[in-house]
Amino acid sequence: MTDNNDDSPPALPYFATVKYLNHAKNFAWLRPDDGSESVFVRMSDLRDIPSLEIGTRCKHDIEITERGRRAINVRPV
Repeated sequence: MTDNNDDSPPALPYFATVKYLNHAKNFAWLRPDDGSESVFVRMSDLRDIPSLEIGTRCKHDIEITERGRRAINVRPV
């Protein structure tokens, strides 16, 4: 569910580094370059990259869900 209220982030790419990774459950947490709170990402949201590793730099878009911010369209930098 995407929330389109005033709290929505601007539609532009964000930059981050992978800080936590769980291959067994197919998800990761990204540390945004701007210092904001960590962002969840599912491996199914990767674009042009087969998988992530801790320390990988990437850019992504943000989707607001009921559970918080989620990275989508994650691609390598």
